[in-house]
Amino acid sequence: MPKVKFDVSNEVPPTHRVTLVGVRGEGFRPQSTVSIGMFGPGGRTMAPANAAVKPDGTFEWGTGVFPQVHCGAAMSVRVHDSDGTNAGDSAEVFCP
Repeated sequence: MPKVKFDVSNEVPPTHRVTLVGVRGEGFRPQSTVSIGMFGPGGRTMAPANAAVKPDGTFEWGTGVFPQVHCGAAMSVRVHDSDGTNAGDSAEVFCP
């Protein structure tokens, strides 16, 4: 059973104005490529991405989102590969 962990944070210096996002997954088909769909406040679709799955079925992916998403905003992620395996997670933007 695939699992995904989604982390979202504004834990950066105030002048950077970026939201950091990270996605970690396990249980996906080894050495495949997963598609990552990220959704911001109100279900707004954000830039899709791809990540390579390691031989042990795990992957890690991260990026910065501009402009910065406000503290406490709900975001979600959905990950799937070509054989239909999928998983998702949601998180609120963390602010220190």
